[in-house]
Amino acid sequence: MIAKRRALSDADVHIAGEAVRDSVTRLDAWRDTSTVLTYIPSPSNEIDTWPLIHAAFATDKRVYCPRVMDTGAMEWAQIDSRSELAPGAYGIPEPTSDAGAEPWPEDAVVFVPGVAFTIEGQRLGHGGGYFDRFLARFPGTSIGLAYDFQIVDRLPTELWDQPVDVVLTPTNTYNAKR
Repeated sequence: MIAKRRALSDADVHIAGEAVRDSVTRLDAWRDTSTVLTYIPSPSNEIDTWPLIHAAFATDKRVYCPRVMDTGAMEWAQIDSRSELAPGAYGIPEPTSDAGAEPWPEDAVVFVPGVAFTIEGQRLGHGGGYFDRFLARFPGTSIGLAYDFQIVDRLPTELWDQPVDVVLTPTNTYNAKR
């Protein structure tokens, strides 16, 4: 899956990010929240979240991005522009500002990356467990973002794996919330 993502052209990545943004902005969870938590895409062509981030800024939503801690956890810090990010863990830009607003409101939305997803919301991450630990205590709506080819029938799961509520691709929205 990662090799397929890396093989995507910049144009393909851009088009997918715009399509995902268009689908997300039609969701009730998006319309009803003022708090958006989102990953910054990795160099391996994860779904581009910058169109979503710009849409959040345009609608006065607060945007938080993760910073990986030495403890194996993530903390989230609010950003108001791309200039508030600096190179961080795994080559992914991270916020330079202080940690954010936990506990999160119940109407908060978090966008979750993954290597693969099922339509039931199961997720295969990169193996660090950062998002699983975070999702275990997150009260809001979790939305996994993926390319269509990242949707699979089954994934191996462990007790600590946390599913997402919605899986969204450039062409489909799967409501996995139980």
